[in-house]
Amino acid sequence: MDEMRVLEKNLKENEARDREVNEMFPMIAENFKENNKWFAFATKDLQIVTPKRASDITREGRLQHHCVGANNRYMDNMNKGKYFILFLRKKESLNEPYYTLEVTREGKVLQWYGAYDRKPDKETIEKVLERFTKKIQRKEKKLQAEAEATQQNLIMAAV
Repeated sequence: MDEMRVLEKNLKENEARDREVNEMFPMIAENFKENNKWFAFATKDLQIVTPKRASDITREGRLQHHCVGANNRYMDNMNKGKYFILFLRKKESLNEPYYTLEVTREGKVLQWYGAYDRKPDKETIEKVLERFTKKIQRKEKKLQAEAEATQQNLIMAAV
């Protein structure tokens, strides 16, 4: 009976935490579509999943037993667009945590960990993350080139 009360108490606390972070960090949900499009990446077996709301990040931390969901700094950075939390999933089980990533908008991977801050399949994942970074960097270069061309066109039109 006591175990059941503890489980119910934990569930209520988790639900309250999830509501709290969704209210504190609304831009994560607001920017989901843009971020999801920007960070879209997949291999034959793996896929990047973008959190839809802050509570997805707290859930990730609980399931992975690491600090990403308990420390508001990660969600605050994502809310501000400074750094981004992404989930690397096996395609066969997209709802099950595999790796949690912290990346820059330019695709630089700041840190990446599996459950309990471990790195199973480290060599394979390093190669996947290198490909991910290169893809985001190509997007960034393309955007910069387009912005420069637009600026050049505006200058030419003004002359």
